Amino acid sequence: MSNPTESITYVVSQYPAISHTFILGEVNGIQQTGINVQVASINSPDRPYEKLTKEEQQAHDSTVFVKSEVMNISGAIRYLLGTLLHTPKGFFKALGSALSCGLAYPKTLPHYIAYWLEAMVVADLARRNNSQQLHAHFSTQGCTVAMLAAQIADIDFSFTVHGPDEFYHVDEQFLEKKFAAANFIVCISDFAKSQVMKYTAFSDWDKLHVNNLGVDASLFHPAAKNNEKPTLLCVGRLVNAKGQGVLIQAAKELVGRNVDFCIHFVGDGPDRKSLEAFTTTNQLDDNIQFLGKVNHDQVQVLQREADIFVLPSFAEGIPIVLMEAMASGTPCVTTHITGIPELFTHNHDGLLVRPGNAVMLADALESLINDSSLRESIAKEALVTVKERWCLHKSNMRLAGLFKQLLAR
Repeated sequence: MSNPTESITYVVSQYPAISHTFILGEVNGIQQTGINVQVASINSPDRPYEKLTKEEQQAHDSTVFVKSEVMNISGAIRYLLGTLLHTPKGFFKALGSALSCGLAYPKTLPHYIAYWLEAMVVADLARRNNSQQLHAHFSTQGCTVAMLAAQIADIDFSFTVHGPDEFYHVDEQFLEKKFAAANFIVCISDFAKSQVMKYTAFSDWDKLHVNNLGVDASLFHPAAKNNEKPTLLCVGRLVNAKGQGVLIQAAKELVGRNVDFCIHFVGDGPDRKSLEAFTTTNQLDDNIQFLGKVNHDQVQVLQREADIFVLPSFAEGIPIVLMEAMASGTPCVTTHITGIPELFTHNHDGLLVRPGNAVMLADALESLINDSSLRESIAKEALVTVKERWCLHKSNMRLAGLFKQLLAR
């Protein structure tokens, strides 16, 4: 039985979502500790209901979708009047904050008025859920809504910082204001914590907590690889920050060296056309295949079957997709950026290369493609690492413990 006083409301930008499956695992894990968790998603899921996994459909059915509540005039008026009636002080306090932020950057004022209205939906949900805490993932717009909702409901709020793109617009996102207002901040890595420390008063550093994300290794089942030729897998949205272009350049380099391989790209995005065009122009169609969006359960199958997993990103937190590949028994090659070096050690349980360097990436891939014993050694050590240090259950227990400690006050 959950303690009725242990109740929190999560605020996320989009839930469920392929790129944020870790939030689903976190919510489920915290609920298992006895804390009541209600989720407010600002946006609808990234796929139609029938394309969600069964677990995602269950999450969908218990989630409140914020924008859909205030999309029409009647819904907006209902929340405006309801908030003014129940929490008039919070109504005007949050309005003042929204106007202050919006007027600092006048073009954003309509957005902040929308955030204020969305915050009323979240505050109402928190009130009905008897929540004492609001928690957001990422310090961007969803966090803004959570901060305003906390002012309306007069409860505490916290959030998890992933980085690094969260730190690209510190002033416009009013990060220092959010850091000061939160009663605690979760950082997924030491690197993320260091970036928060950069913008946080020394006296507030004690409210920063590092809680590494993780995976449930028991859900992954490493198996022997049976590919006709070495198969590389790259999973991620097709955007510049993910660096798929560098991998395609490395593929061209490998073909020039007469290395036999194929690459499967999973994901979609604005860069797809240009990546496909480069592939065709450079006669790489026999080596590269674009699979588009794939559900998480299907990604797990691809991770298990691949000989090598590649993530050539320019900007990341600590990617869950790397942990999943490690748990699948697939050796990983990725870039030495931000928090990734905290995940594994180069040439022991993974390979790290400099970002943007296609030749170095090709060298690393060629060494793995041509050396099955190296692949097996790295995969074996990576499996040990992910089980011992990047365990979802341990991560959820740490976070739940932090919530319980704060809710008991």
